[in-house]
Amino acid sequence: MMEEIDFSAYVGEWVITCGNKVIAHAKDLSVIREDIKKCRTTPTITRVPQEEILIF
Repeated sequence: MMEEIDFSAYVGEWVITCGNKVIAHAKDLSVIREDIKKCRTTPTITRVPQEEILIF
């Protein structure tokens, strides 16, 4: 079972995860787009909302 990532430190930012690890984060996605290449599998790109939102 994989541990959940705590995204509370990334509120309002784009986050790139690879597996269960954050590999890059920034407020501007264009700043970290090259970091996508660091992931050897398919990365997940997420924008962490500024307000609490329940996602199912």
